[in-house]
Parts: sequence; structure tokens; C-alpha cells
Amino acid sequence: MIKTKLIFLGILMSGLLALLLLFGFRHKDDSLVIQSWITSWDGKNKLSSQKEIHTIREEIKDSIIIHIYPKEKHQPILGFGGTFTDADVYNFMRMNKPERTNALKALFDPKEGAGWNLMRISFGSTDWDRDWKFYTYDDMPKGQKDDSQLSHFSVSEDLKRGHFELLREALAINPDLKIHAAVWGPPAWMKDNDKLISDGTILPQYYDRYALYLVKSIQAYEKEGIKIMAISPQNEPLCNDGRKTPQALYMDWKPMRDMVHVINEAFISNNIGTKIWIFDHNFIFAKSWVEPFITDTPAKGSFDGVAWHDYEGSEESLCELSAKYPNVPMYHTERALYTSYGLMRILRVIRCGARSHNHWVTISDQYGAPHQYKGGSEKNDTPLNEKDLSALYNLRGSSDKWFKTLGYYTFSQLSSFVKRGAVRIDSDDSGSILANAAFQNPDGSLILVVSNCGKKAMSFVVSLNGNQALMKITPESAATFVIQNMNKVKVDR
Repeated sequence: MIKTKLIFLGILMSGLLALLLLFGFRHKDDSLVIQSWITSWDGKNKLSSQKEIHTIREEIKDSIIIHIYPKEKHQPILGFGGTFTDADVYNFMRMNKPERTNALKALFDPKEGAGWNLMRISFGSTDWDRDWKFYTYDDMPKGQKDDSQLSHFSVSEDLKRGHFELLREALAINPDLKIHAAVWGPPAWMKDNDKLISDGTILPQYYDRYALYLVKSIQAYEKEGIKIMAISPQNEPLCNDGRKTPQALYMDWKPMRDMVHVINEAFISNNIGTKIWIFDHNFIFAKSWVEPFITDTPAKGSFDGVAWHDYEGSEESLCELSAKYPNVPMYHTERALYTSYGLMRILRVIRCGARSHNHWVTISDQYGAPHQYKGGSEKNDTPLNEKDLSALYNLRGSSDKWFKTLGYYTFSQLSSFVKRGAVRIDSDDSGSILANAAFQNPDGSLILVVSNCGKKAMSFVVSLNGNQALMKITPESAATFVIQNMNKVKVDR
């Protein structure tokens, strides 16, 4: 009797072990491991690592399912970053060298920082300037003009203000940093109103000198150890609102086409490898300005991409152009929102074909200064909520004290994980409240970035070729999900 019981117990234990091997160990061996990080707008999470989740091979029912399709590849990713306007440079250069290095590492270090690898600068002043003493590289007394060789050309103001020094320090931290330059306006003497500010447009007879102006600007930066990857010859060419700052001069697509042709010829003649990105303005002008330009036969071969801003119009216009003209690279060069809503906008624009994103303004003081409309730093006297500031801020009275904002962590949910050379892969559109975009990095890892702009927590299912996992995201939060062991997935789509 005892022997019979022992035999029965042995059979039972063998069966239990088999079940354990089948359902327990097999779950760990065959499932995908999803790592996740989250930033919440209540400040409780700041790029905080969460518990690992294992997928299961069972259907999970939820109202929102995000299917990911690694075989359906879209645009390559160039990078992410911000700006070095004169206002940015001013706030960085107010710091002592050790603290400035720490702040730059927080932005540019690819391992310990946010991994920024693409910065937008200006040739001459922008509308965000430290003291509103606006300048170009070839300013002349009113009524006078420079000669055909631009003998008065000089970048000494950039040198004096610390622009070159700051860029070199950033490049030392991240040598893979790429620089995109834009111009807010040519020297006043090239314009029909002889004014640096208050609208006006460049005269056609000065296209060749303006082309030389850009050649000399690129060469001057390279002499300082800074290579310019791309140039926008004119920021926001359809502005004509008369703002009292360096003004994007009104320029329709045909004169811009003619000017870009001259610039391209000058680049070829002077062995300039810098790419030319046209437009640098809002989605609302996609049909009336961008599409005629990129489909115009004489324009072909003279430009290398289209730069976009997200202040007016719908990203759907970009979606349409990206679908119709897939060989034209699109870049998202400006938007000033560091919130979960801002990340949602970035993800939506990337889903429409953008290969990059640059935030407008990287650092201010606690008053949001220097400011576009309020003037230099001393003219701002009302402290802003941290949520209304950019990635970093330092104190006006104690500039070496600097802080990362919640916006810094929110944007890092994208910039820290999606590497240059990643490819956007297809994923179900989950809307604008719960926006998402999926990527595959050069190392094969899969990245899903999600932004919940709503006031309520949301749940959703991540589904990858039958592997599913239930996810939750808190209100007004951003989350990043990383799958490393993609070799376990036999992908159908």
C-alpha cells in the first residue's frame, strides 16, 4: 500500500514538474520583456524606471490596442534637441565653467544625459536676444552697402557673446552633435526697406551676395571647429507681422526658389557640403508654398529637405506631402511646448514623416528671460511656473544654480531612447489624447513612446505578433517602453 502511494506521488510530482516547465519556465523563456520609464506632470515620476513586464501569448481585451509592425518601416531618424539662440547662450555663459559643463552634460551626454544630438542655431540675431542689440554678420551704416566680396563681413559678435565657445563645449560632450543653422534675415542693406527689423524683403540683385554671405558664414564656423550640417536660408519666410525684432521677411515660393538656386550654385562652387532645408515655417502653408516648390522642375536638385514649424495648421498636411513625395526629407525644426501635450504634438508630427525635432528655447532664467516680446532679461519681473519654462532654467541672481524642468524629463522620454539611425516603424494610431510612435534602433531594440494628455489614467494593450501586455499610464504623463529581446519574435508585419 505504501509502495503504491509512493508511486502515485512520484507520478503526480512528475506531472507537476512538467506543467511547471510548460507554463512557468516557458513563460519566462518565450515571452518578451518590456522595460518602461515614465514622467508624470505631477512631478512624482521623472524618467522613473518601472517594473519589467512580460508579454503573454493570450488575447487581452482593452478598448485601446496598439499593434506594432516592425516590418513596416518608414523614415529614418536624424535626431532631437533644442536651440542655441543668443538668449540661450547668454544664460549658459552666465554660469561658471564647472556648472555649465554639468548642465550641458544633462542635455548632450548620450549615456548619462538626455542624448540631444541635433541643435538649431542662427546666423546673426533671432527674435530671442539677450539685449535686443540685433545684428547680422555684415551690418553697414544706413544708406551704405558692402562690396561684392563682402569686405566688412565678420562673426566677431558671435565670438564676443560666446556662441562658438558654447558649441565647442557641447561638441566635446557629444561629438555626434549635428548643427542646423537658420537665418532670421539678411543684412538690412540687401532689403528693399534697408531695415533689419519690420518686414521688408531681399532684393533679387543681392541674391548672389547673400549666397556668398552664407558661404562665408559656414566657413567662419568651420574655422572655429563647428561644422554646419544644414542651413535654412530664411526662417519663417511668410511672416509679415511687423514685429520689432529681426524679421522673417515675406518671400513667396518662386523668389525663394530663385534665391535657393543661386545659393546652391555658390555652395557647389565653394565646395560647401552643407545641406539646404527650405521653408522653416508652419503646416498651414503646405499646399500654397511647399508643394509648388518641391514639385517645380527648376527647383529640383537645389534643396535637400523641408523644415517645418508647428504653430499654425495641421500636421495632416505634412502627412499628405510625405505620402505623395516620400523621397523629400521632412524635419520638425521648431515648437515651444515641453508638456505632455507638447510631446503628443511631436509624436503626431513624427508619425507624419518628420525625421527630427528641435524645441524652441533650451534655457531661460526663472522669469522666462530673455524673452521674445518682453525684451532683455532685466525687463521680465514675474517668475514663471516651472511648467511654463523650457528644458533648463537658472536663477537670475545666482546663475550657477540651475534646474531641470519637468519638460526636460518629458522630452527625454524620446531623446534618451530613440537613437540616430533608428527607423520609425508602423504602429496603430491611438489618437491625440493617447498618442504614440514606435521605432527600431540600430541595435535592434524596439521603442514605443506614448503620451497621455488626458486628465485621467489610461490603459492600453501593446501587441506584437501575438505577444501582448497590458499597460497603464498616469494622467498627463509620458512613457517609454523598450523591448530588447526582439530576436524571439517571428514578425509577420
